[in-house]
Amino acid sequence: MMKTKKLNQKEIVLGLIGLIYAFVLLLVLINAAVASKEWHFYLFFTNESNFYCCIWFLLYGIVAFSPKLVKLRQFVTHAVTMTSVLVYMTVTFLIVAFWLYPIYKGEWIPSLFDDPSTLFTHLLTFVLMVLFYFLVKGTGKVNFVHVIYVLIYPIAYLITVEIVGSCTEWYPYDFLTPSLYGTDAKGIAIFGAVILALVAIFYGIGFGLSKLKHTIDQHHLSTI
Repeated sequence: MMKTKKLNQKEIVLGLIGLIYAFVLLLVLINAAVASKEWHFYLFFTNESNFYCCIWFLLYGIVAFSPKLVKLRQFVTHAVTMTSVLVYMTVTFLIVAFWLYPIYKGEWIPSLFDDPSTLFTHLLTFVLMVLFYFLVKGTGKVNFVHVIYVLIYPIAYLITVEIVGSCTEWYPYDFLTPSLYGTDAKGIAIFGAVILALVAIFYGIGFGLSKLKHTIDQHHLSTI
């Protein structure tokens, strides 16, 4: 039989924070969806990555108060699970901070206060997920093969966006619009290179974070 873990004071504090933030973030996302009144609200990677973080915070809060949920705890705190969620949120942060509203152009800070949801979905969720990633000791290991699991969702997302876009002529981001690069062989090649670059970025961030996470856990720097 698998031993259950006793309640840990530090874990309870983080679990409570996770539950509260999950609830607040869910309200923020629902409010933004209602205000948007657009079906394609759900196709923005920002919204989807925040939704995944919301689910993770909720599940972590649950296992923090429920030591008997051993299998769920192992899944939630597994290095692959945590790395995947943080990678998605990191990409969201980087795209917004360095592409859509470049920090170097002075557009980043003002953009955060356009509406309350922007501050949460573009910055606060990312910061909190980073803190949890390094404060919660992960289970399992991640090698260069395991990081491939991190790519499942991004690849599925890209395929979905291209299918929906080809049917509706609407794309959540300009750089995912094939026609932007031209319809000739050169344009198709450039678009293909962009997609491969995005996948490589996801993999690179995932591999780097997993290595850093492993190092921290190995040296017992986690607080839990």
